[in-house]
Amino acid sequence: NAKMDVPVLYLSMEMSSRQFYDRIFNKELKVDFDQERLSGRLNKDTYQGYSNRLKLILKENLFVVTGTNISREEIINTISTIKSKTGKVIKLVVADGITQMLDSQNSEILSTITNSGVAKEIAKEANVAFLGLLHVSGGIGKYQRDTSKNVRGGQKVIANMDAIFCTSLLIDPTTLDNPNDDVLYL
Repeated sequence: NAKMDVPVLYLSMEMSSRQFYDRIFNKELKVDFDQERLSGRLNKDTYQGYSNRLKLILKENLFVVTGTNISREEIINTISTIKSKTGKVIKLVVADGITQMLDSQNSEILSTITNSGVAKEIAKEANVAFLGLLHVSGGIGKYQRDTSKNVRGGQKVIANMDAIFCTSLLIDPTTLDNPNDDVLYL
């Protein structure tokens, strides 16, 4: 979305900022930072060059916050600060690990249910689409496409989401043993 000129706030609560940026540099620039570090090619100047290239590709539309226990107020304030400092109006918030937002219930399941409601409030107040990445419980078949029945917090969480999409194993149809297992989305 950032490449299509849609300002995005990404709440990275499941991985460190280094892991996140390693992944995005690899995806967008085809740069393997581990290899760059091991070879000695990665230094302050080369990193800045990569960073500048990434900003151009993403049109300076990706804003990342890392950490856990991020509250509703912090998210709203971050959206407001981005607008006042850059003039960009956030249109999409992605919470990588809605479970990792503020844990007001001291229970993963109850916090997930509560945080899904908070996500809905944020979407309404900030006029954004809010995409929460949700954990699923075990027992999912390898090729099961609709994993919504296994979302932690169940239908209470799903009911608070404006939209969902589900996936389990991403399937390469050329290696599929049984093409009748389920619907393929490619």
